[in-house]
Amino acid sequence: MSELPGDLKEIIESCLNILPKDRPTCEELFEKDIFNQYKNTLATNKSNTYEPFEIFTINELYHWWQLAGGDVLQELKKQGLIRSSPPILSLPQ
Repeated sequence: MSELPGDLKEIIESCLNILPKDRPTCEELFEKDIFNQYKNTLATNKSNTYEPFEIFTINELYHWWQLAGGDVLQELKKQGLIRSSPPILSLPQ
């Protein structure tokens, strides 16, 4: 990290604060001098990948995902966010 410019180090360190309230917002970051070269440019390389999906609501996409076999509980189990246990183990003792 010693080869990085000082202002870039400052940005990285400020973004790595533990408390979110101490982190800079996007607007605050964009005001830094390191981003001056991008302020007057227009985004001309917009991808066409997402355009067909922009006309659907999140509820419609979720419904289609379920119809295609999507399972929320299975995805949560895969990520280790929930664990299933046999019902007999959840009885009061």
